[in-house]
Amino acid sequence: MGCQNGKVKPILSIVKSTVNSVLPATNDQLPVEIIYKILNELDIETIFVSLYHVCKRFDSILSTYDEYHFNSKTISLKNFDLICSRIRPEQVTELTLSDDVNSPGLVEKFLSRFTMNEFVRLRSLTLIQIDNEEFMNQILISIADHTSLVNFSSIKIINTDETYGDIFVELIMSVLAKPSLRKVYFELSYGRGTSNPLPWLEQCSFRHMIFKGNCSVSFVRNIFVYAPQLETFEANDFNFDEEIDLNSAPTNHEDDDNSVASEEFEIEADENPNHEEHPNHDENPNHDEHQIPRSEKFASLESTNYLISLTLEDCSMNMSKLEWMLQEMPTLKRFRLNTSSGYNDELILDGDRWTNLVSNMDKFEFVLSVYISDSSAWDTDECISTFRTSFWTEEKQCSKGDYHWNGMSHETKNAILPHFSRVTNLFLYGKWPKSKSFLSDIQAIIDLNTVEELTREEIVPTIDFIKFLDMMPNIKSIKTSTNLLDALNAAKFSHTKCLRSFIIDSNSYGDQKTVNIEPFCSMFPRIQHLIIPVDNIDSCQYVLDQLKADLLSVIFRITANDNVFEETDDESENEEENSTVDLFSEWIQELSKQYRCYKKQRHIHIWLQ
Repeated sequence: MGCQNGKVKPILSIVKSTVNSVLPATNDQLPVEIIYKILNELDIETIFVSLYHVCKRFDSILSTYDEYHFNSKTISLKNFDLICSRIRPEQVTELTLSDDVNSPGLVEKFLSRFTMNEFVRLRSLTLIQIDNEEFMNQILISIADHTSLVNFSSIKIINTDETYGDIFVELIMSVLAKPSLRKVYFELSYGRGTSNPLPWLEQCSFRHMIFKGNCSVSFVRNIFVYAPQLETFEANDFNFDEEIDLNSAPTNHEDDDNSVASEEFEIEADENPNHEEHPNHDENPNHDEHQIPRSEKFASLESTNYLISLTLEDCSMNMSKLEWMLQEMPTLKRFRLNTSSGYNDELILDGDRWTNLVSNMDKFEFVLSVYISDSSAWDTDECISTFRTSFWTEEKQCSKGDYHWNGMSHETKNAILPHFSRVTNLFLYGKWPKSKSFLSDIQAIIDLNTVEELTREEIVPTIDFIKFLDMMPNIKSIKTSTNLLDALNAAKFSHTKCLRSFIIDSNSYGDQKTVNIEPFCSMFPRIQHLIIPVDNIDSCQYVLDQLKADLLSVIFRITANDNVFEETDDESENEEENSTVDLFSEWIQELSKQYRCYKKQRHIHIWLQ
């Protein structure tokens, strides 16, 4: 039965035939929608340097594509003018301008070529480390106009050293009141959220705000009042320093307490919220009946009716204030808490106290780093048991595992095993453990596939360091010390993946060691942005020659004698130091035109054109 005479085609031939019938054979037949999808995933330098002039059809598509993200941080100096000449402002929907050490002067060059009024389809703007207030105001003035850019929805400003004046404040507050705005990200100077906060004057429509820094409670209260549709809010911490404890405030109307009950919230603070040096630990602090409470009252936080997500990244509030704050936010569905370094309120580890606070939440994440002194009566195993009730394991389905932790004279077995799946910046401090399982322990807690930036200053055994780098396939940046690199000098390995940045930094002027350049360039031959200490010109030239394939910028930090920063009457030492710096100045003058250079004190900045 069946076909006796028919030829059976090989499976591979059938597959090829099917593919060819579905996919076009040439780029000329590729649907423009697919090309647009590809362009959405590429940076602007790749598009205009690698794809431009490939064929006439591509050139035509690139000229009509109108979803460009112009990011000056990803554009090299040598291609900046080329890209600016090929792109039209109306094609740009996202704009990132940076004046940091890796892209100096680009904002001025950009503003000399374009006016912000030309970017009529702009939806998102990011401004990074722009110290020139005139440039900032020039950029913001058209964004602040409520009659233009009706689809503008996102503003991001990063400059923790800014000292912008009244004009900037007026412009940025007008931008915040723009009806189309939905996302706000501010990383400004400390006072913007505390001592000299932004003055809220108009109702705002944005839904999401990230404020990298501390916020006074009154500042947060104003945000909730003037942004009533706020859905997500992220800050480092809430500052209670200027909040009035209404119970402690003097009053001549004691009978009026009930009249303000609807506007105030009363909490019971711990006897020793800041854990002074000699607290009373006779009773077990795990049990509420042993606490000696005192009442605190704060004016209502007046949270919005739409707030569903809160993140605190460097929290120092004691547990009582956290309880007050969360009960002031009844609509909250997602909460992330990361305690600050040196946090010392042990009561935050009591799972029973958290039960009511998170009962209506869909998602919560706690990263609790708490200092527990040797004299503390806190029982760590009992603390862990408060997170093993049916509420946590069944109702909230919190993950748990077998994990052994031993530190600070407290031993914990079968503790809840945290797992962090989206860690991008990894900081490792302290002496490297001798345990052979340490790397696997880290891998059990952290998904190392997501780590992009690693900071490690202390020495790491060579074999462990090489293995550790291999465990982070997407690592892009490393910040370390000369001590760690010295320990690797004899290592025979080469990290062949290109690193976006490599910073060799010192914590103080006391560390003036230089890097052994030859083994360093052999171990890390592909770096785009480098900061490195040197003490001679030959080392600088060696770096430029060996890393030229990928290097975009480098900062040479000229080291000094240990006493160069001390007052001295020895003129010969000062002359020697000045002579060394002068030699570097003469060297950069002799560099070819492919390098753009300038010297600031003992730092030489070089960019490859």
